[in-house]
Order: sequence, then C-alpha cells, then structure tokens
Amino acid sequence: MTQAYSLSIDHFLLQLWSELSELNCCCLIACGGYGRAELHPYSDIDIIILHPEKLATKVQQQIESFIQAGWDQGLEIKHGVHNQTSIKSLCQAEQTEFTKLLESRYLAGDTQLWERLEKNKKSWWTATEFLQVKLEELTTRNNKHSKPNAQLEPDLKDGLGGLRDIQLIHWLSYFIPDTVILQTDEWQQINDAKRFLSDCRFALHAFAKRPQDRLLFEYQKKLAQHFLFVDDEQGLAVEQLMKAYFRTTRQVNLIQTIAIQSVAEKLQKIKQAKTKSFQAGENIFEYFCQHPNITYIYALDSHSLLCLLLRVVNSSNLTCKNSVAVHH
Repeated sequence: MTQAYSLSIDHFLLQLWSELSELNCCCLIACGGYGRAELHPYSDIDIIILHPEKLATKVQQQIESFIQAGWDQGLEIKHGVHNQTSIKSLCQAEQTEFTKLLESRYLAGDTQLWERLEKNKKSWWTATEFLQVKLEELTTRNNKHSKPNAQLEPDLKDGLGGLRDIQLIHWLSYFIPDTVILQTDEWQQINDAKRFLSDCRFALHAFAKRPQDRLLFEYQKKLAQHFLFVDDEQGLAVEQLMKAYFRTTRQVNLIQTIAIQSVAEKLQKIKQAKTKSFQAGENIFEYFCQHPNITYIYALDSHSLLCLLLRVVNSSNLTCKNSVAVHH
C-alpha cells in the first residue's frame, strides 16, 4: 500500500514538473520515507530540489510554483532547495537531514546533479560518527517509549522495536555494504515485521484521518477488526492484535541489537587495520610515500616523536628508532 501511494505521488509530481520548462536545469529528488517509496496517507512528502550553483530568478519562480501546486492539492510537501555546496553543509551540520538523504531516489531533471550528489554524500559522515549519533538517538527514544503508558498505547514508528528501529538497521548497513550484519533468516524476519508494522500504521492513518502513529485505545479495536482478528478461545480480538504487535517488536529489538553489535565489531576491525605500528629499524618515509592518505601520526614517547621530526626535516632516509604509529 505504501509503495502504491508513493507511486501515485510520483506520477503527480512528475506531471507537474514536466509543465515547468525552467526546471530542466534542476534535479527533483525524493528522500526519507518518500525516497524509500513507503509513504503513509498523512506522512510528510520529503523532496529536495537540487539546482546549479547559481539560481536564476525564473528558475526560482518556477520552483515556488511547483511547491505551491503541491500544497494546493493538499499534499504535505516538505521541501529543501539546495545547490551541491549548501546540501553538503546542511547534511554535515544536521545528521537527520543526512539520514533522509541516505534513502534518496531520483525523480526527474538533471541527472548529472544527481550523480554528483550520490558520489559525494557518503564521505560527509564516517560510519563511526554516524553510529555514535544514532545510538544516542536510540537511547533517548527508548527512554521515552519504555514508560508504562507508552507501552499500553505504543508508537508504531518511534516505539521500542518499531519502524524507526528497523530503519536504523538499514541505515547502518549502508556504510558497510560488503559486510553481513544479519543472516538471511534475520533479514526475512525484519522484512516481515516491517510489513506488519507498516500495514498497521497505514490503517491507523486512514482511521484517524491525520498523521497518527500511536496506537491509542480508541483505535486498537478498529485495527483488530481491520486485520480480521476475532474473539475466540485465544482471547479478545484486540488482545490478539496487541500480542502480535509485541511479539513483532520484541523480535525487532533483538535483531537490532545483533545488527548494532555486528557493525560495531566491523568498525573496530577497520580501525585496527588502518593503524600501522613501526618498530626500530623500519623505513617510515617509504611508507609515507606509499600511503599519502595518512591523517595523523603519534609516538609512544617524546623521544620517539623528536627523533621522527628531526629525520623528516633532515633526510628522506626516514628510519624508525623507537615505537611510532600512524593512522589512515
């Protein structure tokens, strides 16, 4: 359902874009939930309009017309208008904006702008920095949603084991795509959980007629009926729905923990592999020439550091006399 709704929004926006000829120099990009093609009825429609470094007046006017036309149709368009420099600055300053861009999707316009963005964006945050920020977010989110009232009326999106936790697993895998952070059966369980929670959220939006993500008491019975749960010897329909919900979120929570541990261990191995220790007699200068991407160097004692600096200044025949390490 979310994919079908996203495609219908694609069709509308692409038709509108094609009618504004000045926008040919720009690029229309879907991001966030819309980028994943997972729009719910009252979700924000996140888009970015990427333009050349200088924005001509006519182009700016048509961008405004494009956004206004979407609003006039009742669409909850949340937009950003950027060039390559400004989108980089924004994403480096605000990781939430960077996260939205991780799941971006090309819609229309200048493909060179899109390709340049795709090529460059991964370097804006390191995997270690991203993991640290996301774990801090996770802790804050869990503290908020672990309270008793939050458990009775859980949040399908931000609650424990909810859709946001599933998205976190995918975000982490983006940084280490060649690493198996979960087994095949674990990914299958995550996909099944995502489908169930997403269907619940879609129905909840439809019942509430607004962006409602908390499964309040007033909607639990309606949702149970919608998913064909019935009162029987196993319990009331609403009880069966909530049991299914908590089984699903507990499984997500468990698998998320496994994924985070896998990523953390991989990053630690990468960090160790990038650190080179030199022992007495090794030629450091030659190593520097072969590895121009070294970012810093440190010595284990002041004598080693002084020795190293003197040899850098006085000779290209740089040989280590004490223990020194460099990092890429």
